Amino acid sequence: MRVQGASPKSCAVYRNALDALGAHVGDVAHAADLTADDLLAWRGALAARGLADATLDVYLRAVRAWFGWLEERGALFLNPAAGLVLPKVARRLLPAPSVADLRRLLAAPNAATPHGVRDRALLETAYATGARREELATLDATAIDLVNGTVRVVGKGRRERVLPLTRPAVAWLNRYTTRARPALLKGKLDEPALWIDLHGARLSPHGLDVLVKKHAAAAKLRGVTPHALRRACAT
Repeated sequence: MRVQGASPKSCAVYRNALDALGAHVGDVAHAADLTADDLLAWRGALAARGLADATLDVYLRAVRAWFGWLEERGALFLNPAAGLVLPKVARRLLPAPSVADLRRLLAAPNAATPHGVRDRALLETAYATGARREELATLDATAIDLVNGTVRVVGKGRRERVLPLTRPAVAWLNRYTTRARPALLKGKLDEPALWIDLHGARLSPHGLDVLVKKHAAAAKLRGVTPHALRRACAT
């Protein structure tokens, strides 16, 4: 999974699932010794613990993926997880901020200061592109193309995609990169990051969270996070 570019969080979740299976089967030394009945018993034990369907779904997917990987490499003659049925997980549609909410949020930063210009440019970029929090935080200044109105984002699995920017986002990014960002860098001209924090370094994902929550509070909005901006863009 690491070689394929999966996130550390995803790898940790899959490892936890396999550890849980190992704890359940106890002294079984080889994967080839496990049967479909063993896996069904494990599934029943997980369900008895009261795990949410979403958690159970992830655990079973991890085990199916692991046995599939072993089968592809000839380590198994029969795959006991081939018939392992995944639970039907109800996908809850989370609310998205309204257009009116977004207007209030975008107007919250004080554009008379370099930090305010940065924050407005960041919020406009998040709303325009629907990029994830980590994708926004890891943007370099070279990733934006204001002439063509696009930004190059590196997402999950290190896959790149080019996203269009709105006209307001282009305008605020232009103002930020030409005036505010040089002021925030404090002479650190070799810093590649697009978003600069109080110390002249890259704004962290946590810092981005704090920034969005601060302006949401100023706009008297609740539940607005970077991911809520992603949902607003999609909506």
